[in-house]
Amino acid sequence: MRLNSISLLVLIRDYPVGLAVTKKIGNILGYLQKYDIEIKVMSYRSKISQPALKGKKDGISYLCIGNKLKLHHLHKTIIYIVKGLRYISRNGGKNRNNVFYNIGPVNIENFIFVSWARLLHYKIIFDINEDNVKAISKFKIQTTNSLDNLTSRWADAITVVSSHLKSKYTLKTKKPVALIPVTAKENYCEKEVSASKPFKVVYAGTFDLKDGVDTIIRGFSIFNQEFKD
Repeated sequence: MRLNSISLLVLIRDYPVGLAVTKKIGNILGYLQKYDIEIKVMSYRSKISQPALKGKKDGISYLCIGNKLKLHHLHKTIIYIVKGLRYISRNGGKNRNNVFYNIGPVNIENFIFVSWARLLHYKIIFDINEDNVKAISKFKIQTTNSLDNLTSRWADAITVVSSHLKSKYTLKTKKPVALIPVTAKENYCEKEVSASKPFKVVYAGTFDLKDGVDTIIRGFSIFNQEFKD
């Protein structure tokens, strides 16, 4: 498959403005643009204020179909679903390999959109960034755990952010599981010839065991032994 024959439709919660996952995906899409892949993004039920509900971010077209939507507003929810299904239908790309890149596993909120993409014969990729469900409600926990089995069954491929998640999904599916760690935006400056002195490292994150802060500290200690200054 030639990369420039791919039409990629990304389904993500927050875009173009978002937190860590949005930034990670934005960096990946920026890299893929180098291969002339047709990329479009649809964000659903974003809770973050966006610069516009429709537009372009770094050359990538996006549509926010449910910014700050409350699902108990029935008429707005129906419009939201119809708008999402229509966008998926018309952005497949004729005579191209259509890929539906879903950020996160199958859950109660994206189920209808993932199902529709499968009916339209998109190749489905799930990008998994965590496996711990926030205990908002027992219903959400139960449905997420149940639907995660569909993630393994429906996927044509899965990308994960950690070796822990790669081990988990490799056991659950025979489909390809690729590790794509946290990304960083290219920031190369020809004028920069050396690091600042003293060299500073800043960690901005939580201190859960899964975050491996102790590993970061050990890694820096090894680095410091090689480069004393």
